[in-house]
Amino acid sequence: MVSSQEQSSGPTSQRILDAMPIIEEILEISGTPSLSIAVIYDGNLLHAQHFGFRDVGEKLAPDDNTRYNINSMTKAIFASLVALEVSDGRLEWSSRVKDYLPNFASRVSIIQDECTISDLLSHGTGLPDRNVAWFGSHNSHLLERDQALPTFATLLPIGGFRRSFVYNNWGYEIVGQILEKVTGKSLGNLLADRIFKPLNMTRTSTVWDDDDGNNARSYAVLDDLSVTEVGRPQMIDGKLMQAAGGVKSTLHDLVILYQEMLAAMSATLSEGLNTRPENIFQQCLDIFKHQRTLPDFSIREQSYGFGWFRAQLPGQLNRLAGNTQPIIGKGVPSQLVLYHPGGMSGSSTAVYLLPEIQSAVIALQNSTGPIDAADHVAELLVERLLGVPDPVDICNLVRTQTLGAFACMGKVKEQLEGTRESGTSPKPLTKYVRRYRNEIHNWVITIRLENGSLTIAWQNLELEKFPLSHYHHNTFTWWMSWNEVMKSGRFPNLSLPYWLIEFCFDGGDQVTELRWAWDASLPEHKESFKLY
Repeated sequence: MVSSQEQSSGPTSQRILDAMPIIEEILEISGTPSLSIAVIYDGNLLHAQHFGFRDVGEKLAPDDNTRYNINSMTKAIFASLVALEVSDGRLEWSSRVKDYLPNFASRVSIIQDECTISDLLSHGTGLPDRNVAWFGSHNSHLLERDQALPTFATLLPIGGFRRSFVYNNWGYEIVGQILEKVTGKSLGNLLADRIFKPLNMTRTSTVWDDDDGNNARSYAVLDDLSVTEVGRPQMIDGKLMQAAGGVKSTLHDLVILYQEMLAAMSATLSEGLNTRPENIFQQCLDIFKHQRTLPDFSIREQSYGFGWFRAQLPGQLNRLAGNTQPIIGKGVPSQLVLYHPGGMSGSSTAVYLLPEIQSAVIALQNSTGPIDAADHVAELLVERLLGVPDPVDICNLVRTQTLGAFACMGKVKEQLEGTRESGTSPKPLTKYVRRYRNEIHNWVITIRLENGSLTIAWQNLELEKFPLSHYHHNTFTWWMSWNEVMKSGRFPNLSLPYWLIEFCFDGGDQVTELRWAWDASLPEHKESFKLY
């Protein structure tokens, strides 16, 4: 797949080639089993390379046609699909959600009455993500699609409507349901007919093909840098959150996609056009422009459009990531970067577009670990593209972050121990054994007594069962070590209340409810789960 352009791009090409040993070192330090990268320069493919194994057990290397789940990189593709419907007159960016989905509701009256497609695609509702409600162990789904609207209706605001940026996957799911309603087609078919087939992206879809022998397996990295396999992402056609992260694609197909997007942006930048007749992407001025300002201070732009983050270099990229973000692009002329990361258990991805120089970096990773290797490798390659004279020492950053990540759950345990009241005892364990459910009755927590100890299970599923240990009084903890989190196919959570389960009694020995601060964005709010 490496283009002949590599031979004619001089110093830029050499800088990219010189970065390949650094990438190998990043993967070795962090235990990342596999990575596929591509670099586009001046609209042409400059370099593509694959590292490690897509299948660790069989020692099978990835190639240009290996399929990865691209996670939230899906959002930009989905926003472009919405734009096509806007151009066709079926929707408007200002269309109110309730006009298409009468059951749409919110605890915030102005959101219920006025929320638009634009508000949802730009993460402008001020409502938190609460991924815990749908995302389970090994990428399992804990809710069906018909529970999206009821769940969205329960979200409590943490920011102002149209006055804040609060990342929220539910908004994309809801717009996806609107698209299916107005077109009468599934999202998978819409994406295929309107984007993938016209671009000849033959190995891109929203479903897994079990007979396809070239899918990347999903892994999690343990603290000895070994890996354990986890279930692959299940956001597929007809399932919850498909619009937010359900596309599966290859490096080959994504190069085609982003070359087309860069061409669309070229017209936007140079001529102020919303589209060009020969380009499939429409409404480009709306998709790519600033819609919401990101939180926290920045001298230069840090914002979000529709499915795209925007950052003006020098500056931080991927400010919402778990990684500590360095300042990228010092010492060279300022550049606008459009980017989007993506992450599910056992999968991490990143794309960075530099429209002013018609360039891009794509990174696809088949693991979850102590760092987001795809993100850091993409930052490394952006600096090499730009010829930054004193680039960030990414390897040193990765060493520090890897050690910190492996220690993070131990620190959570230490903090929990620091707030624990000693000398208390629980009631007889049988008093806690019940089933509890939330206010809208779509989430069940089951407490069992097994071999003399309590267990807790989400949605009464064996895959979602975890041991409970007494914390103090009528509160128990389900804290897990780093390795236990990784083996369960979940993500570390550093919110202390998240790991505590409180039982409430009627003044005697009858339990009445269970309380759990399951939303890390609202750590002081304990959700009530009543007896079922």
